[in-house]
Amino acid sequence: MGLQYRLLELLYHNGLATVTSCGQPTTPICYFNDLLTLSSLVVSSWPTVRDLASSNAIAAALDRHAEEQHRAIANLSEQSATAQHISRLLDTPPMDAMISAGLLIIADRLLNLTCADDVRDQLQTMLSAPPHRNRRATWGPRFDHMRSGCSTSLQEAYQALSKSLGRAAVRNHSTHYRHTKAVPLTPNWLPAFLPEPWYRRYFGDTKGINPLLLRRVVMIRLVQMASGWPPMAAADFLGINSGIYMPTGRVLSWARSQCDQHWFDRVLIELERDLEADPRKVDYRHRRNALRDWTLNTATWSVISSQLPLTTDHEDLGDLNRQCASIVIWAQITKGEYRYAPRPIENIQTPEVQHAWRCRRRAILKRLQHAKSLHDACLKELLLHHADQLEIHIDSLPNSASPL
Repeated sequence: MGLQYRLLELLYHNGLATVTSCGQPTTPICYFNDLLTLSSLVVSSWPTVRDLASSNAIAAALDRHAEEQHRAIANLSEQSATAQHISRLLDTPPMDAMISAGLLIIADRLLNLTCADDVRDQLQTMLSAPPHRNRRATWGPRFDHMRSGCSTSLQEAYQALSKSLGRAAVRNHSTHYRHTKAVPLTPNWLPAFLPEPWYRRYFGDTKGINPLLLRRVVMIRLVQMASGWPPMAAADFLGINSGIYMPTGRVLSWARSQCDQHWFDRVLIELERDLEADPRKVDYRHRRNALRDWTLNTATWSVISSQLPLTTDHEDLGDLNRQCASIVIWAQITKGEYRYAPRPIENIQTPEVQHAWRCRRRAILKRLQHAKSLHDACLKELLLHHADQLEIHIDSLPNSASPL
């Protein structure tokens, strides 16, 4: 009766203005949508939360109702029914008042969980437990339909499960959840490599994983969250060569092995929100396209090299060094990794020269990265200055412009 009185109070014209759902305040209409949405999941995942039933009689009634619903869903699936037909079945309220009350009580108990991690864990259990593994396909359309009307706390709990629910859930998250935000994140705003300041801010205390791998996978995951693409497609969009080993699974396994299994998802969500709120939007895809086949021309390289101090302890400033200088500028503008930068000068060399350049290129880039000598420090400063000027020029070009 307590739940019934509370629901009636929320329905009154001058009743409660807010109500708690998943530990956070929300509006009554969002709370009612939460109740309906979770009631659908309770049926779809039954008997996963049978222990939350308020009495044995209600549990037995829900046993019968869930069995009928599962049988009806199976019949619709055999008839190749659409997701909308299945959603309509789940939307239909039970005729039995006892069953309706039982579902609302269980849904309310789930919404009364005060910790976001507890809500997320309960959702994951309901969506993953055997024997009805097709519940993702049956409940997913229902949640996608109701999502914009649900409380922010329930949306966030479901969003954080995007990886656990598989590729389809990531796709559903991207095409529905992001429409509830004022300025949705788009893949074009994302660089191919997590910039160092972002890494220090969000992942500075992490241990047990190669930072380079983590910074690469974080951006792949953000593109997935913004687009719904699978990892390989997200990597291709960022210009990451799919033929090179991509440690997405390794990084995610490491994240799940931590004491708090959900921290990685929470950090990604926080990073996504901050990127959406940042007014300085950069079209990194436009920059990558503009520099797709770009390299410093010989005239510009001559001007830059003429400003360097005279030294005798460095190799000549020929085409290999021009190629390395081009890579440094490309990485500065696109915020990408050296290893994925275009190398048009190297590509036109003979196989023997390319092989000889490969090891020397890595050494030169490492030297420029640390810039310990006067020569390297001056060269790096000149290259970054040229990158700043070229960046302004590229950003002023229309997206339809040809590569530089």
